[in-house]
Amino acid sequence: MILTLFWAGPVFSEVVKAGVISFSPYYIVEGGEVKGGVYTDILERMMERAGLKYSIQAYPVAELFSGIENGDIQIWMGTPVNGAISSPRKIAEANILVYTPSSVSPPSSIDGLSGKRVLVIDGYNYGGLLKKMSEPSRSIILDRVRSHETAFKRLSSGLERFVVDYQTPAEKTISDMKIKNLKSHILSTVDVKIYVSKKAPDPEKLMEQLMKAYEALKVEGHF
Repeated sequence: MILTLFWAGPVFSEVVKAGVISFSPYYIVEGGEVKGGVYTDILERMMERAGLKYSIQAYPVAELFSGIENGDIQIWMGTPVNGAISSPRKIAEANILVYTPSSVSPPSSIDGLSGKRVLVIDGYNYGGLLKKMSEPSRSIILDRVRSHETAFKRLSSGLERFVVDYQTPAEKTISDMKIKNLKSHILSTVDVKIYVSKKAPDPEKLMEQLMKAYEALKVEGHF
């Protein structure tokens, strides 16, 4: 689904494209269509207040990140992405946790994962944490899986001992799958910001308009 609203006197004449990923409850995507979500609502309100013509579409993680970098997608609200300018202030935070079976004590840092096999969700960079985990000196064996469900199915079956994932989608998956007897520990907390592609038309001006809209909405008590 493409959500598009047209407003009189927009700052930019072209439709600004915002990208989202499946990340419930923040971005709710069903069958490839955007159905809502906490962050979707924030983006919609901001772009409406800024007077923009816009669309919001869902993408696979890797496609969204490359789209921001090459300018096909102009706006993303989430964790850091290459080829974009970031908002001067954070909009929210996201915790990244390591999950283990109850028989395994979760490490307090990625140093405790050295030499271990760790399941991660393919396409996520975990706010830069994946790059650190990939450093040869840590000898972490990264096993990329396609979904949260696959990761936690393998963890709960006893086939694996460590999963690294964002807290909110991980805990929703654990709840939906009725998995019990897991332990977890926060490895990192990353800021959720607005990112504007450096290849967007006048990206600094676009960011300025978005942040002015956000601040006005916040003062009014919308967030």
